[in-house]
Amino acid sequence: PRDAAPLKIYERVLKEDPNHGMAIVQYANVAVERGRGKEAIPHVLQTLILCSKSKNIDKELLSDTQKLFAKIMAKPGMVESLMAQISQAAQSPPALGYLANVCKENGVLDACRDLLRRSLKISSIEEGSLLNLSLGYMHVLELTLDYQKAFEWFIKILKQVPDMKVGHVSNRNLLDIL
Repeated sequence: PRDAAPLKIYERVLKEDPNHGMAIVQYANVAVERGRGKEAIPHVLQTLILCSKSKNIDKELLSDTQKLFAKIMAKPGMVESLMAQISQAAQSPPALGYLANVCKENGVLDACRDLLRRSLKISSIEEGSLLNLSLGYMHVLELTLDYQKAFEWFIKILKQVPDMKVGHVSNRNLLDIL
């Protein structure tokens, strides 16, 4: 068995201060190194939330946490583990879009695509997130060289909002051309 001391040290710090961001991240890092990424997910999410609520964001902590999140999501089955662990409220399109972006910014494109696909299934035009998420989804499809799927998604979005215009050109005009 591996030395339990590193985890014990972080557990003591977290017992004193459950919101100690760096201790949470280091605890999660040790868990990931030991092949227990699933156990690290709640800790990493907790730190991402702490960073987002902080008035004085610790940029290094945020960056380290985002990198660790992406590292976890790069492992097989971790997106499913994430979805099983987070509440319905946390599975909102903007929240999943943010997590997808964290993955994309750290080069974990498969998890990014998966999270965006999940967010798009539950988003709507009325809610306002569909177009931003769609743009991100098409971009990741482009990055993974899946041009056909990106084009098909583009056409689908044009059809969903045919009267949307940029200047004098509507999506319906684009559809007529394509």
